[in-house]
Order: sequence, then C-alpha cells, then structure tokens
Amino acid sequence: AFSLAEALEKQTVPANGLSPLPLYMQAASAGYGPAALRLGRMYLEGAVGLTPDARQAALWLVVAAENHEAAAGLELGKMFRTADPSAATRWLERADSPEASYLLGELYLQDKRFIEAVSAFTASADQGYPEANLALGLLNLDNDFGRKTNPREALKYLKIAAQADLPEGSYNLAKMYLAGAATPKDPITAAYWLNRAAVHGHPQAREEYEKLTYNFSVGHKKRLERMIEDNSVPGMQTPVQ
Repeated sequence: AFSLAEALEKQTVPANGLSPLPLYMQAASAGYGPAALRLGRMYLEGAVGLTPDARQAALWLVVAAENHEAAAGLELGKMFRTADPSAATRWLERADSPEASYLLGELYLQDKRFIEAVSAFTASADQGYPEANLALGLLNLDNDFGRKTNPREALKYLKIAAQADLPEGSYNLAKMYLAGAATPKDPITAAYWLNRAAVHGHPQAREEYEKLTYNFSVGHKKRLERMIEDNSVPGMQTPVQ
C-alpha cells in the first residue's frame, strides 16, 4: 500500500482515479512508520490537496515516532518548541539527528541546563551542523553561566560557522580578529569577515565594515580586495559553499 501510494504521488504509475491518501492511511493504520511519517508531513504541508492541519499532522507523526521513525520525533519537536517545550524536549531526545541535537541544546539553555546544552550542541557540531558550531562559539565567549570564557575554543567553532556563511558566525569571528582574541590582531581579516557577514544579511556588519576600511592604506585595500575576490583567507580552509 505504501509503495503504491508513493508511486501515485510521484505519478510513476497511472492514477486511474486512485488517490495516495487512503493507501497511506491504510499502511499507517497498520503501524507502518514511513507511511505515518509521510501522512504527518502531508498534513503539515497541505500536500495532495489536503488542508494543512497541525492536529492531524501531530497524530500521525506520533504514530510514526512510536514506530521508530526518528524524523517524526524531529518534526514533533519543531512543532511543540514554543507551545510545549517539555514535550518538544521529549520528542527531540528520541530523534537522533544533528538538527534535533541542536534544537535540544537550545531548549536546555532555556531551562539553564548548561552542561546538557553543551553536550547536545557538541553532538550536533560533531555531525557537521553549522548552527551548533555557532552556538558553541558564542557560549565560549559568554560567562553568564558562571564559567570562564574560552576564546581559543570560541575561535575554533566560529571559524566553522563563518565558513558555512552563517552571518552571526562571520560577524563574531571578525570581532575576534579585530580585538586580537585568541589570535593576533588582524583588521584586514576582520574586514573580510565583516564583508561576508554583510553579504549574508547581518544588520550591523556593513556599517562596521565601512568604518573599519575607511582609513585602510592602498596596500591593505588591495589585499582585502584579493581576499574577497578569491573568497578565501590565508591559513584557513576554503569556505564552505
């Protein structure tokens, strides 16, 4: 039933008046996790002519999650993040994905569960999720939780976030180069990252870039122009495209 529903939805077989929806429901009602997951997403998106219905989506996603579909836990976690953070936390803990770990870290931070937040962000960062690297970078610059700041660790994580073109990562990395935090002061590299942050929508970066580069020498401006043109910084990996 699930395979036929997929084929109908993708129109790889003649429809002959058949709708994929009853077939998905047949498979999902029998406890087939992938069918329940697809139904949940269809109700979320309003696919195949359905009216978007968060309640129906949640019901089918719960069926999918209970039948070991980790992606359903992620969807439920995102659905409940604002309305019911404790329920979102429970579902995300079952989701087992980089995005789920990152969202868990955010929820743990809201509850001031700092050690668990760092652990969740680290798990996400280790699986290549750029936003988690940004979170870890900012946390290592923040002493609000009664711990010492660690600029060296912050620099490491912010470089990864900046290379992934996260505007906040580029902006904060620029600030570190400008201040000489865990790295020699380097206004040219700082300007490069401010420009990258501005290009990707950071609200303050363009103005700060203009102020910083206003008094640059001709040589500094040419070096900066080459870096921007080549889209790379000496001594760093090629930025992620």
